[in-house]
Amino acid sequence: MMGRIARLPLLVALLLLLGWATDAEAHHILGLPHYAYKDNYPQVPVLEYPAMTGPWDVLLTSYPGHPVPGEAANLSFYIKDRDSGALYPDTVAVRVLRNAAFGQTVEILPEQEITAFDKLYKITVTMPEDGDYIVELIMMSEGQQERIPFLVVAGQPSSPWGFVIAFLCGLALFVVVIRAVRIKRDRAAAGAASPPAEAEEAA
Repeated sequence: MMGRIARLPLLVALLLLLGWATDAEAHHILGLPHYAYKDNYPQVPVLEYPAMTGPWDVLLTSYPGHPVPGEAANLSFYIKDRDSGALYPDTVAVRVLRNAAFGQTVEILPEQEITAFDKLYKITVTMPEDGDYIVELIMMSEGQQERIPFLVVAGQPSSPWGFVIAFLCGLALFVVVIRAVRIKRDRAAAGAASPPAEAEEAA
């Protein structure tokens, strides 16, 4: 389990760079996610995921950091001005999408507007099943609407590449078997077409 968690930051960064391009991509930068631990729950990792957009520093905190499907996960956003430290003054919106195989997405939580409470924008989300989820923060920055995607992994999702590799291996095995059957059939047909050696000598 801990080995899987340790590999998640690299996987998350790679997926976000390759699989989630937006028009506002030049305006915000996602940092590598970090897993910390609460003092009262040291066995449960907490995901801390930084981002930047315009003058704003954004920090997503997810507890637990590796959500369990069917159980509520608490998501919090802390947004402050990078230079002055002033808190973000407006409302934000959040929606959650599930990354299905081969790039398809399904909306799990429709866009919801939330206001800050105790300096944080908080929302509770339940991931219905194992998989990769995009938690999308929608906010205004420098007069533009920004959509910042954070990748959160719930449960033990299976990679779609595993299915592809299994399918290709099965297909290759099928081709080998079919080829062997054809070779055997062709040899049998060739043997039946040629006269026996004894009959040739008698002639």
